[in-house]
Amino acid sequence: DGTPQKKTTTRERILTETMALAGQPADDAATLAFGPEFPLDSCECLSDAEVTTILDTHLRSSAAADRPFPRKALEYARRNVGARPLEAVKTEAVHVRQALQDLDFEGTDAGALHVFEVAAITNLMGRDSEPEEARALVPSLRRYDDDQLGRILAAAAGARQN
Repeated sequence: DGTPQKKTTTRERILTETMALAGQPADDAATLAFGPEFPLDSCECLSDAEVTTILDTHLRSSAAADRPFPRKALEYARRNVGARPLEAVKTEAVHVRQALQDLDFEGTDAGALHVFEVAAITNLMGRDSEPEEARALVPSLRRYDDDQLGRILAAAAGARQN
């Protein structure tokens, strides 16, 4: 039909085929399906601010400073957290994560935020996000109505200001 097709890597193809053979869907962040490598009960997702803090500490305290991958990963994560001082970014990320984990949607179909959603919302820290924008960037948030998602974004913004 002339439409360009997305090229899949060998890893993506093998993972998709393996998941299909096992009767499981392929990875899909919109449905919070991350495959067997990331079990729901024991996985953790990190925000860009947390990755920046960990890599910065690691590179300062080890011989890894001359290794290109950790250095490039730190540069990428730093770009996403901006030019703010590292301690301020770290403190802000901790406060936002705690505020989001403390939210309670018990008794609703939406349920608690997934660790992936907490990290993704934490990455929106510098922005005044509206529910529509948050849903566009993190599709799994569609299960929350506007009021619930407004509470989530308000909690993140309030924690950011502390």
